Amino acid sequence: MGKWKAGPGLFLHAFTTVEDPASNYVTARRLRTDIDSQAAQMQIRTWFIDCKEHQCCCALSQDYMLPTRVIEVSPRGSQHARVLETRNMRGVYATLSYCWRNNKFPTLRNSNTARFTLGLNMNALPPTFRDAIATCRTLPIPFL
Repeated sequence: MGKWKAGPGLFLHAFTTVEDPASNYVTARRLRTDIDSQAAQMQIRTWFIDCKEHQCCCALSQDYMLPTRVIEVSPRGSQHARVLETRNMRGVYATLSYCWRNNKFPTLRNSNTARFTLGLNMNALPPTFRDAIATCRTLPIPFL
């Protein structure tokens, strides 16, 4: 038996809009980058609801022990996200993988923890964090 060698490949990604008659057969849609739009938020909610119905995704509706610190994305009575020390709280949360590099934004330190527990300056956060917080609010997932 000879060795199989991979040759050049062609990847075809087919997607269509909801309005297209082919959308009954081609169910993929263009990925949205306008996460603040109503259409994007509806798409995110639809994916989340679909995922919650999958047997392998059922963990989405369970409460887990929260990490030591999380970002509370919508504290009661406030529009500002804040850092929360969980002290063994349980809840639903999302995680964010992020490449820190040499970014010029405030990071959590012992010296600023008290300020960050009052609220985060969204304008000082990188776009990835702002998008993650907005997405958690859309779903709703209370912690990041």
